[in-house]
Amino acid sequence: DVSVWLNTENIINQYMNYFNRGAYGILSGVAKTVGKPTDGYNSAVNIYFDKDKLRMEQKTFSANPEMNKMALDVMANKQNTSLINFVNPGNIGYLSMSINTEALANYYYSFLKNYFSNLSYTNEYADMVDVYIDLLQIVIDEKGIGELLPGNYMFVMHDMKPQMVDYTDYEYDAEYNRTEVKKTRKELSPDFTFAFETKKEGFIEKVMHLPLKYAEKEKFNYKQKDGYYALTFDTGKYPISNLYFMVKDGKVVITTSLKVIEMAKTNTGFATDADTKNSILSNNYSLKLNSKNLIEKLQTQFSTDVNKKISDYMLQNLGDVKMESSIKDGMIQTIATMNIKGKHTNSLEFFFNMFESVNDIIEKDRQDKEKKMY
Repeated sequence: DVSVWLNTENIINQYMNYFNRGAYGILSGVAKTVGKPTDGYNSAVNIYFDKDKLRMEQKTFSANPEMNKMALDVMANKQNTSLINFVNPGNIGYLSMSINTEALANYYYSFLKNYFSNLSYTNEYADMVDVYIDLLQIVIDEKGIGELLPGNYMFVMHDMKPQMVDYTDYEYDAEYNRTEVKKTRKELSPDFTFAFETKKEGFIEKVMHLPLKYAEKEKFNYKQKDGYYALTFDTGKYPISNLYFMVKDGKVVITTSLKVIEMAKTNTGFATDADTKNSILSNNYSLKLNSKNLIEKLQTQFSTDVNKKISDYMLQNLGDVKMESSIKDGMIQTIATMNIKGKHTNSLEFFFNMFESVNDIIEKDRQDKEKKMY
């Protein structure tokens, strides 16, 4: 239904050149620089308003063979299967990312060379800058960086639960004298896990162990437990009460869930469904957002009738959101979908119906309030 063709370098350069017009030429080097790392990149985006979903398909490649190969090298990686164990059934959402960190570091050197060779005050010394960057590339061990962070990451929002949190408010008398008042309010406490792969467990262990030396002096509650570390927050002061850190079997785990820590210690995991596993292992990026779970959790925070009615409408009409990206046919290809429910001819009509329905809810609420006033 909608097709868009984008030349990234041209768009960025056109925008930056326009922006530069009001800068007296000072940013001319920046205008050239920003577009260079995207040399020759083209993207085709097709949007389809299907009956039960909005679907967007994007294909990206560079006409410059060297740049295209560098981009594909960054995507030349597969997710670590053990990270899938942290995705629990019924989660609110997850994001899986798998890239080649070593290739990304090499891509960054190319960016630096383009950057300095196009700056007005360094382009005269572009050859010298190239030598310095080549030296930097020799000094920095990309393989070492790749071993520390191979490029596999997983973030999971397991749940969100209401929790009472203390906060300070102020009241004023007739003379505008301020009085401090302690109050409580209900906030959502996120239950999440962020895990990533590493081949440098010893270094990560040193980093996790380091705060123990300063915990008592700096007055924060950080302790070493049986195979993990725990940071405990003051009760009622923050939305989360504990944060746990652990490194084991090539995985670094940062989580609010002690259950996840125990599973990591015993090399067990959640019973992740087959579709989720396939999506994660078949793509460099895999994202899914359970709209029903998210809206139901957010509803616990709504105090007005109008917000509750709007969220009820979204609950009845909005489905899950999903995004996958990987290399296919020598290009970076991405498919994103947003499912819809309810009685709509297609997903385009859904947007018009949603705007109209939300506006009607707000307008009716306004009219009801006016009637009560009179």
